Amino acid sequence: MKRIIRCLGEGRPIDWRDYNYWTAANVAKKFLLAIPDGVFGRDGEAALLAAIDQPDRAVRLKTMRDIIRGLSPPVRQLTSLLFGTWHRMCSASPEADGVPVEAVAKSVAGSMFHSCTDDPK
Repeated sequence: MKRIIRCLGEGRPIDWRDYNYWTAANVAKKFLLAIPDGVFGRDGEAALLAAIDQPDRAVRLKTMRDIIRGLSPPVRQLTSLLFGTWHRMCSASPEADGVPVEAVAKSVAGSMFHSCTDDPK
């Protein structure tokens, strides 16, 4: 992980084939947890997590879409990249190193929501 983080900090390319999913996931978690107030900010995170409990699917999706659209363009792009990567991981690869890839994706996804590190619910 230290080597990857050093290369990222120096702007050098990384050959990800040399690393397993867990290493990449741990690097992503480290960076995501270092973002002050998380990717969505405290209010955005609370609103997204509250939207999950919305019984009306259309309202739930609209609320989530509005929150994500309200993010700055770089944060919106990062969010899209991360969710797209996790979706692709979960739907394309059943296992990585004997572990379901979905478990790796879920492991990192929780790091986007800083309140989830305190409250697993």
